[in-house]
Amino acid sequence: MAKVKTNLSKKTVLEKVALARALVTGMTGNANYTTPAPALTAITTAATALETAYNAAQSARDASKTATSTMLDKEVALEGIINLEAAYVQNASGGDRTKIESSGFDVANPNAPIGPLAAPVAVEFDANVNPGNIGIKWKGVRGAVSYIVERALEAPSLDYVVVANPTAPKALVNTMVSGTKYWFRIAAVGAAGTGEWTSPAAKFAP
Repeated sequence: MAKVKTNLSKKTVLEKVALARALVTGMTGNANYTTPAPALTAITTAATALETAYNAAQSARDASKTATSTMLDKEVALEGIINLEAAYVQNASGGDRTKIESSGFDVANPNAPIGPLAAPVAVEFDANVNPGNIGIKWKGVRGAVSYIVERALEAPSLDYVVVANPTAPKALVNTMVSGTKYWFRIAAVGAAGTGEWTSPAAKFAP
């Protein structure tokens, strides 16, 4: 005896909407199905609601990406202006601590030897990226000249590979399969070599 196949778990949102509409078309006026349950109108209503929500979500993601990009541009611009002002204050103050502090800037501590670096903290994953990509950021580690980001697939034993070597406390990791669970860890690199690793953190690729 033949059985109905839905395969819903493997369909995308738009494929589910298309299937719903194909069902309505196929069953409307079909003598084999005179009393559909649920009614075909219910299928149409649910499909339209899902498609509307999908389009709204897509628009929101696009708007979020644009807003984030704009914010980052403004952040870079402000940092540039502050750095220029810092150079002016440094020259105008002649290196006088009291004068520097009166400007609103902090005074840098004298350089001191830095030993092994601690593991980065405040690690965050950014979901507002393209499918298969994950943005990661963390708090910068004092004395770090670069960082190592490693990734591993879910498995009985995690086999890490290097996926990024940024100099700033952030990275974009790509070439991943959407919906797949990955593990990440990060370490800072300084004069004393590679520091401590963060605890492994799991994330599903968008």
